[in-house]
Amino acid sequence: DRVNTEGVRLLVAFAEQYGTQAFVHISTLDVSWTGSAHSLQAPRPPFDLQTCSPIPYVRSKANGEFIAMRMGKGPIKGEISSQGRGEMSVVILRPAHIFGAARNIGSVLADPLASYLWSIPPVRLGSADSKMSMVSVSTVVEVSIRAAKAPQDLNGKCYAVKDLDANFFQFYQEQVLGRKLWPLLRVPDWAVLLAARAADWWYQMITCMTSLKNLPAPFRWFGCIYFRDPMLCLTSQGVRQALLDLTIDDAATKKNLGDYNSRFFKLAL
Repeated sequence: DRVNTEGVRLLVAFAEQYGTQAFVHISTLDVSWTGSAHSLQAPRPPFDLQTCSPIPYVRSKANGEFIAMRMGKGPIKGEISSQGRGEMSVVILRPAHIFGAARNIGSVLADPLASYLWSIPPVRLGSADSKMSMVSVSTVVEVSIRAAKAPQDLNGKCYAVKDLDANFFQFYQEQVLGRKLWPLLRVPDWAVLLAARAADWWYQMITCMTSLKNLPAPFRWFGCIYFRDPMLCLTSQGVRQALLDLTIDDAATKKNLGDYNSRFFKLAL
């Protein structure tokens, strides 16, 4: 919350204080995630913002986006009054899952998620039919520049940003990491989810034990067993997203910002 919500509030306040005319807020497709699959979903702010989600990341990013939209000038669709809003144009971008492709594996592994997946054998996890919208860093940069150049025309609008829809695990292994999936070997959805839930349960147990006061000395070593980095471990939330269909519709983005990803996406890969 301190970064994704309060951080946005501070940035918008400073931007208005210094007379900024255009503010481009980089949100995420996760702000509308209800825990279920969705196909070719277009942004519908503020109605689709999951500001009360039980998932901290989703909730904090959704509240950050809502703050950014309210600070722009002009009414937000669905609001009766725009009282109290400023004179700054605000454009919201909702990128799909961002990946950073590079020309050598050393640079790729600087991405924590890619580094973690590199440590996993290249087997297919879950169904090959599930798709997630993906976008390269260079495309996010390109569309941000285009949005910043036309703030008056795009003010108050929210645009989905993606390069393609692909199977998450297959795309990372083959396109980002440059490895071929092992043929005829697949770990089913239920097994991946079971492993993630076991990891969640183990972490909760260790956290509970290490938080107890006066823990007997023989049990204090539990605190060193499992350091949980949300980007470098299995979690039920992350695995569920990777196994579901989570695709977004960027038709409005292409209509207003042009074919923003054709050249830059090819360069990224």
